[in-house]
Amino acid sequence: MKISQLVILSVVLSITLHSAYGQVASSITVNTDKIHYSDGDIIYISGSVSEILFGEDINLMVLAPNGNLISIDKLIVDSNKIFQTELTYASELIKSSGTYTILAIYGSDNTMSNTTFSFDSISKATNQDAPEKEIQLKFDFIDTYKKVILEHIDYKITVSKNGADIFGPIPLTHASVGKISIPMTLGSGQSYDILIEVHGILFKKIPTEKFSFSIMPESEIIHSQIAPNSTLKIKLAINQNPSGESQIIPEWLKNNAKWWANGLIDDDTFVQGTQYMIREKIVDISNMPYPATWMDKSIPEWIKNNASWWADDLIPESEYIKGIKYLVEKGVIQV
Repeated sequence: MKISQLVILSVVLSITLHSAYGQVASSITVNTDKIHYSDGDIIYISGSVSEILFGEDINLMVLAPNGNLISIDKLIVDSNKIFQTELTYASELIKSSGTYTILAIYGSDNTMSNTTFSFDSISKATNQDAPEKEIQLKFDFIDTYKKVILEHIDYKITVSKNGADIFGPIPLTHASVGKISIPMTLGSGQSYDILIEVHGILFKKIPTEKFSFSIMPESEIIHSQIAPNSTLKIKLAINQNPSGESQIIPEWLKNNAKWWANGLIDDDTFVQGTQYMIREKIVDISNMPYPATWMDKSIPEWIKNNASWWADDLIPESEYIKGIKYLVEKGVIQV
């Protein structure tokens, strides 16, 4: 049995024990009142949980378009299983145009939900003469359980700017291969909102599932969304393959990254498993830095954060790999 298999087995045992003696997990949702904001707006954030966990608060985090954590707060769940707060652009933290991500984490099991919103500063929102850019919007429809691209999807799509539709809604369309590529001409430096409605999968009609994205034509971020209580995930990218970020690190290793970030795997186990996978070319990372001659076993918190966010498809694989390379450079991972 390979070391990587042993790591997985030990983690499964840890999760079984944790679930047996810990609190029952509570599902969570989080939303904003709109998907697009401009200067002077107030963002109203609300959400709900399926079960109230005694002594537990909601950890609410806001990530900037560049992925940096810019705000963190604790919210109380009321007797109706609801939590809410608001953000204002008076804060210096929220001032750059782009797509922001809100994460809500609840309970000892770190149950997570996320949503996004786009923001245009005045300088961007009033720039009517921005040059236009030809792009390809690319979508993949993915089965989150089987980790494969689904076939025969019936969908509608709408693209809007500042609340006004500029494309669609198109008639109900059938995508036999589970992939979409749509050419568009959009203004550079401006934000657009995309709504995809899925009405059927594999020739079967389903209750309509809606997926919302906010993009900018220059963005290289791969967006990902899962509808509530669904096994369908949509990945969106501009001028690149949406599922191409999973070519270096196998999809199943995301579980290990998540478990380590949540403390279910200790640092030594994570390091040993990662060393083995790199040596065996299970993970084949190019341009690896020259290993340090000294060793500092401390692992910065940002690397664990990246591991968790990558596992949840909130940042691209390339950002997670930066953390692996940093640990090699420090001598923590020795290859």
